[in-house]
Amino acid sequence: MKSNVLAIAIPTYNRPEILEENLRQLLPDLLATNVPVYISDDSTNESTGQIIEELSKEYPYFYYTRNQPGLGHDYNCISTLLTPSENYVWYLGDSLQVAEGYLQKALMLAETGSYDFILVNAHCGDAAERSIEEMHDFLLDHAWYLTMTGATIYSRRVIDIACNKDLAARFRNFPQLAIILDYCRNHPAARAYWMGSPGLRTSSKKSSYWSTKAINVFALDWINLIDGFPDYLSRNERDSVIKSHSRNTYTFKIGHLLRLRMNGGLDFQRARQFAAQLRRTSYTPYWLLTMVATLPLPLCTVIIKLLDFRQASRSRSS
Repeated sequence: MKSNVLAIAIPTYNRPEILEENLRQLLPDLLATNVPVYISDDSTNESTGQIIEELSKEYPYFYYTRNQPGLGHDYNCISTLLTPSENYVWYLGDSLQVAEGYLQKALMLAETGSYDFILVNAHCGDAAERSIEEMHDFLLDHAWYLTMTGATIYSRRVIDIACNKDLAARFRNFPQLAIILDYCRNHPAARAYWMGSPGLRTSSKKSSYWSTKAINVFALDWINLIDGFPDYLSRNERDSVIKSHSRNTYTFKIGHLLRLRMNGGLDFQRARQFAAQLRRTSYTPYWLLTMVATLPLPLCTVIIKLLDFRQASRSRSS
């Protein structure tokens, strides 16, 4: 019988092969738990639907919705979360693979009904599994990580209260984290459980949506999100959280900046246009960032090859 405690909800867009690979890898744990999987498909073709139709022959609790026209990233997030009726909803990226046995552990936590959020670790350095009684302080250190589509399992009470289209309209690219911030702002006693041992990994076949849009997403939209909660985070706290994403993900480190320059996402005009935002979000000194923004593309290629060679040499020697 289908579980009514926990559901997995996956927004997807033109990644049928990756999604199929990840669902097949998860299939043994689905069969062991009867956790339903809801697919909200924004794809421009029918391939994903055909794959889910085939998978449904092996597991009956796949539920598929084709969005025509497509909802777009942000509204599909909200729609995906609102579709299931189960007590907890794991909002999972289509390129993420769940470690063996991890679903059973998440289900056990959901069965307690004790938490507003169950938080899933993929690559965050904090591996200490624990109950979180003070979400405000936890978010100061971990908000950067919770931008990941897959890091959060939301309780039904959170979805019913905080999941709405207004957040998608106001906080482009980060409605999943806006839901957390909005709920915690209005519910200071919100509780969470941090599953510290890593249980997610990203498919090596994934190509990132953000690769040419890092400035728009991780400077402009990221700042807009964190500054959108001044009654929950002080100015100093917001500045610290905004910087933390760049510090922990290396988004604006030299190697990433060079690749951003190569793929057309960074030039001197954009560096000047968004100088204030880049200074606020990036750990790379602004003068160095603008220097990268003016480098000839052939020189960028040479520097990237040198950096990759040095990294490979370090990996071999370690």
